[in-house]
Amino acid sequence: MGTGAWNKEGIIIFGGRGRGPLYRVSQAGGVATEITSVDAQRGEAFHALPTFMPDGKHFIFLRNGSPEVIGMYSGSLDAKPTEQSLERIVAGPFAASYVNGFLFFMRESTLMAQPFDAAQMKLSGEPVPVAEHVGTTQSIGVFSVSPSGTLAYRSGALEGSYKVTWLDRQGKTLSTFGQTGFDQGIRISPDGTRGVVRDSGTAGIGDLWTLDFARGVRTRFTFRQGTGSNGVWSADGSRVIFATGSLMDTIYEKNSSGAGEEKELLKESGKIHMPYSLSKDGRFLLYSVAGVPKTGEALWVLPLEGAPGARKPVLLLATEFTERDPSISPDGRWIAYTSGESGRLEVYVRPFQASGTAGTPSLGEGKWQISKDGGSRPYWTAGGKEIIFQAPPNGTVKMAVEVKGAGSAFEAGVPQRLFTAPIDIGWDVTADGKRFVLNIPEAQQVAQAPITVVLNWQSQLKK
Repeated sequence: MGTGAWNKEGIIIFGGRGRGPLYRVSQAGGVATEITSVDAQRGEAFHALPTFMPDGKHFIFLRNGSPEVIGMYSGSLDAKPTEQSLERIVAGPFAASYVNGFLFFMRESTLMAQPFDAAQMKLSGEPVPVAEHVGTTQSIGVFSVSPSGTLAYRSGALEGSYKVTWLDRQGKTLSTFGQTGFDQGIRISPDGTRGVVRDSGTAGIGDLWTLDFARGVRTRFTFRQGTGSNGVWSADGSRVIFATGSLMDTIYEKNSSGAGEEKELLKESGKIHMPYSLSKDGRFLLYSVAGVPKTGEALWVLPLEGAPGARKPVLLLATEFTERDPSISPDGRWIAYTSGESGRLEVYVRPFQASGTAGTPSLGEGKWQISKDGGSRPYWTAGGKEIIFQAPPNGTVKMAVEVKGAGSAFEAGVPQRLFTAPIDIGWDVTADGKRFVLNIPEAQQVAQAPITVVLNWQSQLKK
């Protein structure tokens, strides 16, 4: 989802990978500023995949969210984030492209084209099928249309061409699990024997499933068929915590065996929750809230023990920049997280403190940058002596950093590249840091999907 558009005046607009609004930034650099605003109360989850119109001022983009909202909308660089048009141009989960007076968009597996007035930002006439059996992946139709009249597209349903794959620390494939599918956001249980995945993106309709690695069994864990987050394991592997409900407004926990009912931990209408990490003693759940005005995403902690009145969410960090991916160290004294404060995503560590059983959790003084040339999704190894994270391009590079925390001081070594893998839709690392599991494309299936090139695509519209 992390795509953007570039106009002739040197303005770049872009969205995050499945979170937050659209931003603008000069090609010369500088601080990115919001140009759209995610309205969770309306049912929006995030904005992505913008395309500029010929005037370089107007653009179209995807508002992802509930069925009543999801689709392509128009925007303008001159409008305030909260004043962008709410009139849906095309309904559906796939992004659209504008070329030579036509809007190209997917309708299931068929590529459609419809006349589009770029000055009025309105469709006219009727949509016409241009190509059948066009592949899709997440919110993207796998096609490209040139103004000169060439259309290229990949055939076949690319959704479902991912496989759970085990790699060693050098990136060598060890084994695979199950059949190809579209499982995302895999998390490994603390003892490494099980996993939990989601069968769609967080903004898509789906459920969580557990994986028994030894038996090769995949079992449905939730039965909601709604939007939801990835799962988070408790330290003893007995529970899984996740968010779901109306655009993930509620956080639940459930016995990892699948038995029993879900227990509600927190419900906040209109807020999009993303649980990330549970402290080893089970006292604190770290999560982020997305779609926050002026920040994009902020870090929170939910106390899970003590009197009911003490189990209220506490804001840990909210700045003008996006903060996400919080991960608490095994000893509970440090938090690693991702921030965009430098102009790109980097991994940082800060002290975490909560005095006594009823103490209010907070961040202490001091901040250490862990990644060097971009990074996100940090994980601690079991001994707390290493942080593993993903790095550009597109998170395909897995990195490791030796760390040491003594008293109030924290030391981090030089990040070391472990391996580069294909673009994945979810990954995790075992507690000992020696094995990785990724949801990655199955090379053979992707290679066999043909690419079709059509010359003079305009002639297709006259049929």
